[in-house]
Amino acid sequence: MGYTTFRTSVLDNFANYLRKYPKASRVGAGTYNHRGEIKPYSHILADKNNAKNIGDNFICATDYQTIASSRLHFHRLAHHLNSSQIMCMNFFIKLIDSDQHKDYLLTLISTRLHIPTEGKTIKDCFFEYEPCSKEKTNFDFYVRLSDGTEIFWEIKYTEKDFAKISKTARKQKNYKDKFSDIYASKLKSSCYLGKLTESEFFDNYQIYRNISYIQGPKQYCVFLFPFANTSLDNQINKIVGINTWSNVKCIDWKDIYNLLTAIIKNGDPTTKSYYTEFYDKYLKY
Repeated sequence: MGYTTFRTSVLDNFANYLRKYPKASRVGAGTYNHRGEIKPYSHILADKNNAKNIGDNFICATDYQTIASSRLHFHRLAHHLNSSQIMCMNFFIKLIDSDQHKDYLLTLISTRLHIPTEGKTIKDCFFEYEPCSKEKTNFDFYVRLSDGTEIFWEIKYTEKDFAKISKTARKQKNYKDKFSDIYASKLKSSCYLGKLTESEFFDNYQIYRNISYIQGPKQYCVFLFPFANTSLDNQINKIVGINTWSNVKCIDWKDIYNLLTAIIKNGDPTTKSYYTEFYDKYLKY
């Protein structure tokens, strides 16, 4: 479906989702400054406390207190129900809170991403992972396996595009310096982007920046987004779809959810209930 239709369907589903809860009227109807006009929206939480989006009745991340007490930087719009940052946390936090659930994640990785996991364990997992303090940009989620395999995740939901750097902005000193000091050498040593020009890099900055972290056979980049969001799908397919980059994976949200439900079908009822609720909140559009 087109981007506008997709986004409208998602927001309509949030309205239906909120009706399930008696307290919905108290926490919804937050406001947003749209082109100078402050408007109320039902998918924006009135309370900017992010716990309302990953706690209480709005998909309670089982380890929310750990998230809340960490030094994670929450996005400015994390209190919007369509926050892809919080969607990411809500999906993956349950998969890293016990050894059994980590086995579910390993099965997802091997089955859907076709990354070998036999005999391996999950060594590290991080939200808002910053691989380079000098670059000062983050991956939404990061997984390191016991054999050194690294998986960098970029998560999208209702965003209209993967970030680009405008032709005006890229002329600014900070972007020129960042390219020469960081990205030029990273692209040169990248598995796939050795011939990419500076202009091409900034034209699709977020996509190429993520892919540039594939520096060897044990590094993977995953773009997880709804394929129904054709604006995102069209943009990334013009790059990834025309290349045979085996360590770059484009995954549909509904696809990975359906696979997970098959994996956990014989699991504990609490986990199954958790992901049913996740579907009702995010994917029932």
